[in-house]
Amino acid sequence: MPILYLISVPTTDPDDVSLRALRLIRESSAVAVAESDRPSLTALLKHHQIAAQQLIALDEVAKALETGDVALIAAGNAPAVADEVGARIVRDAITRGLRVEPIPGVSLPITALVLSALPPDTFVYVGRLPDASPSDGLMGYEDDRATLVMTLRADRLPAALETLRGAFGDRPACLVYRPGAPDGLALRGPLSSLMAPEGLSSAEDVALVLGGAPERPQRRWTEDEVRAALEARLDAGDPLKVAAKAIAAESGWDRRSVYALGIED
Repeated sequence: MPILYLISVPTTDPDDVSLRALRLIRESSAVAVAESDRPSLTALLKHHQIAAQQLIALDEVAKALETGDVALIAAGNAPAVADEVGARIVRDAITRGLRVEPIPGVSLPITALVLSALPPDTFVYVGRLPDASPSDGLMGYEDDRATLVMTLRADRLPAALETLRGAFGDRPACLVYRPGAPDGLALRGPLSSLMAPEGLSSAEDVALVLGGAPERPQRRWTEDEVRAALEARLDAGDPLKVAAKAIAAESGWDRRSVYALGIED
């Protein structure tokens, strides 16, 4: 019975791939890879002196599985994770009664979670944020206490950071880009301190890790305390919307009421 192998290949150091993954790439009848991931696979094959296999497009996997094993490749993450096309290929193979075998490999979201030093005991991977509107992938998570992990295209990072600040306030966060590479980054700090570094490749993903929603305070702040905190944040350069969200999370006030005080002032 043909087997569908799920193989994650590194986007940085080609020596991070396992010997088993290399063997299966050599032995499979066909290797399926998205066009965007082909450069990483090509570099890997060249580095390990592996002759080019029969490379096929993702929509050719079902037919290829009729005659032999197929290695489904993803760069930097496990195939079918935050990847609807890959997930559909896996579902179809299982429906047909075929064996699906994931091969351990690199995973940008898990690597970013470890590097963030934020609580890993409960976390939610919200997936890859949509390119057009990053906020669409974040709805409903504002009050989640779990650490949030997400990936997105590097050139969408400035818009995503702005969206996160407005929706979640100034939580602890970590930005991870090309972990393990000489030019890799792991930037940690309050969300307001993170900026999109220069020189990020739009062809690669970055990962963002965000601390969970803080506990609601036992004591509701007085109006004077809210006004003082609001004034301090505005003086520090926070936009009113961002300041109101952050103070609401700490003070027991709702965001609209804090925002209204800022407008009055």
